[in-house]
Amino acid sequence: MELTIAYPEVVDSLILVAPGLTGYEYRDRETLEKDMILEKLIAKDRREEVADMLVDIWVVGLKRRREMVASDARALVHRMILDNYDAVVDKYPEAAPTFDLVTRLSEIHAPTLVMIGDSDLPDMLAVSQLVTEKVPGAKRQVIHNAAHLPNLEHDILFNQIMIEFLM
Repeated sequence: MELTIAYPEVVDSLILVAPGLTGYEYRDRETLEKDMILEKLIAKDRREEVADMLVDIWVVGLKRRREMVASDARALVHRMILDNYDAVVDKYPEAAPTFDLVTRLSEIHAPTLVMIGDSDLPDMLAVSQLVTEKVPGAKRQVIHNAAHLPNLEHDILFNQIMIEFLM
């Protein structure tokens, strides 16, 4: 989104999957509590527990139980987190944009698709709705029975939606 606002001439279409939004104030108490626990686990370098918790947040989501999500998806994300641990725990955080993204969403004029799993975190669902409302002509596609990684859980459906949007 930042790139699209800063350099609109280089973006023909924009597909956002469970987008975060710099400047959005996250409010969901359960998610904020999990973030505090994660920070403590990260500070103690308890990698396995961090990976387990992130799998629960990203793959399982708050609405589902672990057994409702394919074990191979959980195992894949767990392994990816551990393989990329330093980046996942934000030891190298990205720089904040030099402008307020929330107030400038209306400047995005590229065709925009926002995709989100219906079992994602409440704040992520709210961000996806806000982006859809603020970006002129944006479309929102909710993928059922998916959390933060709908492309992993429903790859064929995800690809079909993307192809239809891009055509």
